[in-house]
Amino acid sequence: MRQLLIYIILYAGTACSCTVTNAQEQERHEISVYAASGLSTLRYDLGGGIRDNRFGGGLGLSYGFFFNDYWGITAGGEISCYHAKARMQPFSGGDYVQDKNITYNYDVVNYHENQELAMVSIPIMLQYQAPLLLEDHFCYAAIGAKIGFPWRLKYKTSGATYTTTGINHNDNSIIDSPESDGFGIFPEKRNEHHIDDKTSYMLSAELGMKWALSSFFFLYTGIYCDYGLNDIVRANSNKSFVSYNQHSPSTIYHHSMLESSYGQEGDRSGFTNKVTPIAAGLKIKFTFMPPGKCY
Repeated sequence: MRQLLIYIILYAGTACSCTVTNAQEQERHEISVYAASGLSTLRYDLGGGIRDNRFGGGLGLSYGFFFNDYWGITAGGEISCYHAKARMQPFSGGDYVQDKNITYNYDVVNYHENQELAMVSIPIMLQYQAPLLLEDHFCYAAIGAKIGFPWRLKYKTSGATYTTTGINHNDNSIIDSPESDGFGIFPEKRNEHHIDDKTSYMLSAELGMKWALSSFFFLYTGIYCDYGLNDIVRANSNKSFVSYNQHSPSTIYHHSMLESSYGQEGDRSGFTNKVTPIAAGLKIKFTFMPPGKCY
């Protein structure tokens, strides 16, 4: 009888220990899905033009581990979209075409360019939380960093008019036609192409409330901010905005303003400086605490 009682006490003690351990372990882990929306754009200075910010957002999945009731760390993955629009004042430039011994000149008016970036990021955040209002609800603040891998960075244009001429250095004559040779007026030209990109490094911060929906489910509501640190465009200062297309002269092909320059060869100026992603807005996160297990 005494031996049976000892076994019962030991079993009860083990069960209680497991229950406490499970409760403690359960409160340490969080699995979350979230959505963010707000200002989400590309930041750069545009000489001779105007840059307009645009809205975007993102979706993500994260895992959090809490060291105690107040401090934790989260990591995961997300995909975000950034948009910007640029409008340029009239500008011009030119290139020397060695094979034809001519200088190819262009003038551009009414130029608009839309830029779109889709990026997959890995955020790592340090989070602090403390009870507020009731013990089940918390205010929280998080700070950390993100490394972003551009999935697609592209530009679209519409409405611009290009006037192209040439100087024939064999006799110093001016060439302004025909259009089949790439010289003349080309209105309403449209273009769409990808931009060479680089990995992005960003600082990130969040602030908001954590609402208890039940023992296992929480809802985060807050504001967030992401600030890019490095240039994400592989720009080439020697890349002319428009180059003479020897294979199809009547086709006007140009690069994005983010990755090229304008002006005469040897005296070119870049349209932009460093291009960085930046975002700020609202974030909603639905969190689940997985039940613990006793082994």
